[in-house]
Amino acid sequence: MKYFASIFKAPAGLLAVFILAAALRLVGITWGIPTAEIPHAPFHYDENSFTMAHLQQMNPAHGDFNPEGAHTEGTLMYYVWEIAAAGMKGLNILHALPHPGVPYGDPDYGRMLLAGRLVIVLFDLVTIGLIYLILATITGSRPTALLGALLYALIPFEVIHAHYMRPHVTGNFFVALIFYLGLRFYRPGIRETRLSILTGLVIG
Repeated sequence: MKYFASIFKAPAGLLAVFILAAALRLVGITWGIPTAEIPHAPFHYDENSFTMAHLQQMNPAHGDFNPEGAHTEGTLMYYVWEIAAAGMKGLNILHALPHPGVPYGDPDYGRMLLAGRLVIVLFDLVTIGLIYLILATITGSRPTALLGALLYALIPFEVIHAHYMRPHVTGNFFVALIFYLGLRFYRPGIRETRLSILTGLVIG
């Protein structure tokens, strides 16, 4: 999309920020994931009692796409994770989509948990790009935008929570995307109808 084309014109410094951010978020990404040798519950309590439990409430093979327990925090990410699971099943990485009764020691449990965490890392990295674009648009200064992106990449809260298969970090992505799209309305020559529809969909 042309709205995000300018990110590819960013200086090499932004690439360095992305590499640093990715490294911080990927180090320890397998922490607490159960294995066949050690079939324990995930160390992060919510990943088991909320995320995986709610994913297992869906059964796409029987037309059930309702993660009932997830309605308290929003269901969007559960559908994203379910799509990721379907892709992994198509690639024969998973033998079955998340479903009730999969024990901690089952390789599918650990693979799904790791894939879900990687999805969160991806959302957080895209958020860094959006912050760069927002600041570059507001200030007209690439160094300022780069500094803002770097600070976000280093925030301990973000680094820590990007390691977990929980939807909290993705909230920042949507807030940043809404801010960026809102700024686009001040650009001359913008097709407001198309932008309004896109912004509305993101807000919704």
